Amino acid sequence: LRKYENPHTPPSKRRSGTDGSPTSQDDEDDDVRTDGGTPGRKDGHDPEWRSMADPDEEIEVTCDCCPECGDRFDESVGVSPRLVEEIPDPQPPEITRYNRHYYQCDSCGTETVAAHPDCPDEGQFGVNVIAQSALSRYDHRLPYRKIADRFEQLHGLELSGASAWHATERAARAGRCEYEQIRQEIQDADVVHIDETGIKRDG
Repeated sequence: LRKYENPHTPPSKRRSGTDGSPTSQDDEDDDVRTDGGTPGRKDGHDPEWRSMADPDEEIEVTCDCCPECGDRFDESVGVSPRLVEEIPDPQPPEITRYNRHYYQCDSCGTETVAAHPDCPDEGQFGVNVIAQSALSRYDHRLPYRKIADRFEQLHGLELSGASAWHATERAARAGRCEYEQIRQEIQDADVVHIDETGIKRDG
């Protein structure tokens, strides 16, 4: 794939070595970018290092004997630490059944169903599924079919595109009250700033 040359790629973006001839870059795959650029910041810019978090677990990696001659080691002469950040394996969904008891008032006859903060008012998906569906749709710009595929790949949760759409609608209804409050604050403001592109004045 690295040597593949797209016929629509301009000459300035084409990589060297696409003719099949061996190059020294074959041994530097980690430093090769597929878009034709070079890794890292441009010359003259200070590097920016990632801040490493504290480890959640420490594992002692030891060796008993020399891999060359087989002689046993007495003790370690030093430690070469390496921090590795990893995401957990796909987590299966947690399924909870809420036995919502309902009651009837003896005085007025009103029926009341008990509520739980973690039990949504409608549907069979929890608040995290609803929130992740909305983020995938409006923050990551994923279509509903790919949102369903993402849930199945990450969590083994079977979700249809229509169900993903219903989840985003529930998120919209849940935030409708706060949305209206923000809109009212904007309408009541003395000055409202807008961002327009390309407004000409006096020609």
